[in-house]
Amino acid sequence: MAENELPEITPSIADVTCPSGLSGRIRRLRIKDLDILSSTVKAKDGGNVDAFLASAWTGLVDHGPYQQPWVDFSNGVRWPQVLSGDRTWVLLALRIITCGPMFHFRITCRQTRCGHQYDSAVDLGRVGFHGMSPEAAASLACGQNVHYRVLPLSQRRVGFRLLTGEDDVRQARVLAENPENLVTAITLMRLEEIDGATSPSERRRFVTEMDVEDSEWLTAEWEAADVWVDQMIETTCPQCARTSSLVIPFDSDFFSRRSSRPRSISAR
Repeated sequence: MAENELPEITPSIADVTCPSGLSGRIRRLRIKDLDILSSTVKAKDGGNVDAFLASAWTGLVDHGPYQQPWVDFSNGVRWPQVLSGDRTWVLLALRIITCGPMFHFRITCRQTRCGHQYDSAVDLGRVGFHGMSPEAAASLACGQNVHYRVLPLSQRRVGFRLLTGEDDVRQARVLAENPENLVTAITLMRLEEIDGATSPSERRRFVTEMDVEDSEWLTAEWEAADVWVDQMIETTCPQCARTSSLVIPFDSDFFSRRSSRPRSISAR
């Protein structure tokens, strides 16, 4: 883009359809929206993203599988109770309508003895997603968010939930408090019920003693039922050919950077 050339203007209003089928209208972001997202006051209770989504969402078109209490038909969407994957999809749509689909970033290679810094980009309009299973959609439409399975090895019956915005906030706190027990913490977050385990100590013991094969099978069942968006970006260093992975950063800077201004982000 030339120095004095104006960026391409995207539509001011657009319709967005989430992987679950929830759809509505969103508008281009304004400074007040970025203030909400970067607010340290709202960050204390995890309300930044909820308020950010509510601010830029202008109307409900189709509630999809959501019924009460997920959608208040007299007052729109209750964002803390919307599934994580749908929330992520709307965040991507807000970035695209405001700044365009291309996200340019600068990355430093983490390969030993390389450390080369290079620019890369991803087309956010081509990010992959997974819609919820018909079984999960039917349950949600009935106001239920617990899905039961019998583990193949232990034969124990468990009930897992699809994570919502409220769960995202809880998960961030749990992971911050349990940095050395990430797998256990995430599994406990997902499991709503465990046959024969009622107390917190029994639940934790069940998860920590779970066979890896049961765990992998259960993860596959979660992923098949849930709504999720592929937030991982892979890029290859032109200097040493090392592939690095990074997560799309949903911060205020991500929603304000034009495509001609790459930002630096960290790789794994």
